[in-house]
Amino acid sequence: MIKKVLLLAVMLVMATAFYEGSSPVVSLNSDNYEQVNTGIWFVEYFASWCGHCRNMAPEWEKAAGALKGIVQVAAIDAGTHKVNVQGIQGFPTIRFLVNGQEKDYKGGRSAKDFVSFALDEVRKVHSWTNSDCI
Repeated sequence: MIKKVLLLAVMLVMATAFYEGSSPVVSLNSDNYEQVNTGIWFVEYFASWCGHCRNMAPEWEKAAGALKGIVQVAAIDAGTHKVNVQGIQGFPTIRFLVNGQEKDYKGGRSAKDFVSFALDEVRKVHSWTNSDCI
């Protein structure tokens, strides 16, 4: 009985310990999700019970720190917060958004992979914007 109670306590702590406090990851929820429709965002859709999501969290935080001021790196517990998002078939799902236009991320799961992808996408956005002005 004591083992079951301890296991339950550990599971509850793990379920709430994703991106909190001083994390550079923006925590999204049902109330503030619409902000991804403006600007450049890199968003992880996760579920608190997902082991792959939990394993990826430290790398996502590193990427968020490296991309601070360039791209808004965010996460939403899509298993808890219901938002109008199409095509999420598993967790984690990662998408790059520019003014609400989504692009699926299919790359590796290291901070270096995330940062490289995001910077390449930002270059494309700025290249398009600059050529459009000339």
